[in-house]
Amino acid sequence: MMRKSLWAKIMVLAMLCLSLAVPGFCVQMPTIEYEEFQLGDIKPGTQLSAVTAEYGQPVSQDKFLHYSYGKKLKGIVYTFSNGMSIYTLPTKRKAVSTIIGVTTTNAALTTPSGFAVGKPFSMVTSKYGTVLADIPESLEAASDRTAVSQGYNFYEYTYGPSVMRFKVDKSNIIREIKFTMGA
Repeated sequence: MMRKSLWAKIMVLAMLCLSLAVPGFCVQMPTIEYEEFQLGDIKPGTQLSAVTAEYGQPVSQDKFLHYSYGKKLKGIVYTFSNGMSIYTLPTKRKAVSTIIGVTTTNAALTTPSGFAVGKPFSMVTSKYGTVLADIPESLEAASDRTAVSQGYNFYEYTYGPSVMRFKVDKSNIIREIKFTMGA
């Protein structure tokens, strides 16, 4: 009789623990609308030639790797003098590259909802909800490591595998916006 009551207590306790743990696994992370992945008139799929026609030639370029459906793709990041960098991948058409990401510190480049460098981050949270501050997975960039040590926070919103990241200072002001399209 003693064994049955002990096992009954263990089962009740286990069920209680599971019922409290399951909602923690079901928390939905805040997402952002696909239409938000645009800074100025630059959006995913825009051709590099359209960007250079509007903003001039980039001041530098560097290579990066992008993973898509298990494939490693080689892309080029172009940095412009206006505080913007664009991430491109080549297309099947020769000498044509399309944009898969943008980083900006330029206040003139806004998303369709008006999120921009210099604006309060509360604009984002009032529309898309609050996310926890995140240390970027890819702290390979020395600038990200420095920013974290200086007290900046990074907040990420997703749309499927695509990510929009906001770098926010101690005063809760957006200092950088970056989006990268996923596979």
